[in-house]
Amino acid sequence: MILIYFRFVLANVYLTINISFQAYGNSTMDCMISTFFCTTKTQLQMLKYNLENIVNLDDNSEATEYSPYLDSDLIQRRLRLCVQHHLQILWWDL
Repeated sequence: MILIYFRFVLANVYLTINISFQAYGNSTMDCMISTFFCTTKTQLQMLKYNLENIVNLDDNSEATEYSPYLDSDLIQRRLRLCVQHHLQILWWDL
Protein backbone atom coordinates (compact mmCIF):
# COMPACT_ATOMS: atom_id res chain seq x y z
CA MET A 1 0.00 0.00 0.00
CA ILE A 2 2.80 2.42 0.84
CA LEU A 3 4.57 1.53 -2.43
CA ILE A 4 1.49 2.45 -4.47
CA TYR A 5 1.16 5.75 -2.58
CA PHE A 6 4.86 6.51 -3.15
CA ARG A 7 4.48 5.86 -6.90
CA PHE A 8 1.46 8.16 -7.01
CA VAL A 9 3.32 10.96 -5.23
CA LEU A 10 6.36 10.48 -7.47
CA ALA A 11 4.19 10.61 -10.62
CA ASN A 12 2.35 13.66 -9.30
CA VAL A 13 5.59 15.52 -8.57
CA TYR A 14 6.99 14.57 -11.99
CA LEU A 15 3.88 15.81 -13.80
CA THR A 16 3.75 19.03 -11.75
CA ILE A 17 7.35 19.87 -12.60
CA ASN A 18 6.90 18.90 -16.24
CA ILE A 19 3.72 20.96 -16.70
CA SER A 20 5.31 23.93 -14.92
CA PHE A 21 8.27 23.90 -17.32
CA GLN A 22 5.94 23.62 -20.30
CA ALA A 23 3.81 26.54 -19.10
CA TYR A 24 6.91 28.66 -18.52
CA GLY A 25 8.24 27.77 -21.97
CA ASN A 26 4.93 28.56 -23.64
CA SER A 27 4.59 31.98 -22.04
CA THR A 28 8.23 32.77 -22.80
CA MET A 29 7.74 31.79 -26.44
CA ASP A 30 4.72 34.11 -26.74
CA CYS A 31 6.76 37.04 -25.41
CA MET A 32 9.68 36.23 -27.69
CA ILE A 33 7.50 36.16 -30.82
CA SER A 34 5.90 39.51 -29.96
CA THR A 35 9.39 40.94 -29.36
CA PHE A 36 10.46 39.74 -32.81
CA PHE A 37 7.45 41.45 -34.36
CA CYS A 38 8.14 44.73 -32.53
CA THR A 39 11.80 44.64 -33.54
CA THR A 40 10.89 43.99 -37.17
CA LYS A 41 8.35 46.82 -37.15
CA THR A 42 10.95 49.23 -35.75
CA GLN A 43 13.54 48.17 -38.32
CA LEU A 44 11.03 48.65 -41.14
CA GLN A 45 10.20 52.13 -39.87
CA MET A 46 13.93 52.97 -39.84
CA LEU A 47 14.26 51.65 -43.39
CA LYS A 48 11.28 53.74 -44.48
CA TYR A 49 12.86 56.86 -42.98
CA ASN A 50 16.17 56.14 -44.74
CA LEU A 51 14.40 55.64 -48.08
CA GLU A 52 12.40 58.83 -47.68
CA ASN A 53 15.59 60.80 -47.03
CA ILE A 54 17.87 59.07 -49.51
CA VAL A 55 18.26 62.16 -51.70
CA ASN A 56 18.74 64.58 -48.83
CA LEU A 57 22.00 66.25 -49.74
CA ASP A 58 22.08 68.62 -46.78
CA ASP A 59 25.05 66.87 -45.20
CA ASN A 60 27.16 67.16 -48.36
CA SER A 61 28.95 70.52 -48.62
CA GLU A 62 29.72 70.15 -52.35
CA ALA A 63 26.08 69.92 -53.42
CA THR A 64 24.68 73.19 -54.70
CA GLU A 65 21.29 74.35 -55.75
CA TYR A 66 22.20 74.04 -59.43
CA SER A 67 23.73 70.57 -59.35
CA PRO A 68 21.82 68.35 -56.94
CA TYR A 69 22.59 65.12 -58.81
CA LEU A 70 26.36 65.38 -58.98
CA ASP A 71 26.39 63.20 -55.87
CA SER A 72 24.90 60.15 -57.55
CA ASP A 73 27.64 58.04 -55.95
CA LEU A 74 26.42 59.14 -52.53
CA ILE A 75 22.83 58.32 -53.45
CA GLN A 76 23.84 54.92 -54.84
CA ARG A 77 25.81 54.17 -51.68
CA ARG A 78 22.82 55.10 -49.54
CA LEU A 79 20.53 52.95 -51.68
CA ARG A 80 22.96 50.04 -51.40
CA LEU A 81 22.92 50.42 -47.61
CA CYS A 82 19.11 50.42 -47.66
CA VAL A 83 19.06 47.21 -49.69
CA GLN A 84 21.52 45.60 -47.28
CA HIS A 85 19.39 46.73 -44.36
CA HIS A 86 16.32 45.21 -46.01
CA LEU A 87 18.14 41.91 -46.54
CA GLN A 88 19.15 41.87 -42.88
CA ILE A 89 15.52 42.43 -41.86
CA LEU A 90 14.46 39.51 -44.05
CA TRP A 91 17.20 37.34 -42.54
CA TRP A 92 16.00 38.27 -39.06
CA ASP A 93 12.40 37.26 -39.86
CA LEU A 94 13.31 33.90 -41.29
